[in-house]
Amino acid sequence: MRTRLLKITLLVTALSPLAGLVALAQETAVPPPASKPDAVPAPAATEPKALIAKGKDTLSVDFPDEEIRNVLRNVADLFELNLVIPEALQGKTSIKLRDVTWRQIFQVVLQPVGYTFVEDGNIIKVVTQESLNLEPLTTEVFILNYAKAAEIKPSLDSLVDAKVGGKIVVDARSNALVVTERG
Repeated sequence: MRTRLLKITLLVTALSPLAGLVALAQETAVPPPASKPDAVPAPAATEPKALIAKGKDTLSVDFPDEEIRNVLRNVADLFELNLVIPEALQGKTSIKLRDVTWRQIFQVVLQPVGYTFVEDGNIIKVVTQESLNLEPLTTEVFILNYAKAAEIKPSLDSLVDAKVGGKIVVDARSNALVVTERG
């Protein structure tokens, strides 16, 4: 009985911002009788991650009719991420995903409402797609010495996002690749 109550309490802690109810549930839990000599010790505090995560990098989640901000905050807590969410981000979502990375969860949740995320060092910033498209274009020239730029370009085209203004141009005269992209 205590094990089941503790598992429920730990799951609520991981998935709900109602920490006050969790503290109350822990205080009212009845300890197991001491007369059983072969009683199983209570699970460790790290058990929710073991129950939810299949590996260190993936997670299975089920958020029925939940605020988007709460989903992002809970996932960030589970993966120990630093997260910045703008006040303008509002809405609800329902997701049930298995064995996915935090990046996949963020993409699935943010894309339908016109948002995306940017990794800035160890901080994850949630931004609108529009603001991301307003970033200035940067251009760099790469002069190649031991390969022909025209032969290298096709293998690099998939690395530049043409939807946001990125492109690769070959300068045959100098055997260079001119790469333009945002941020």
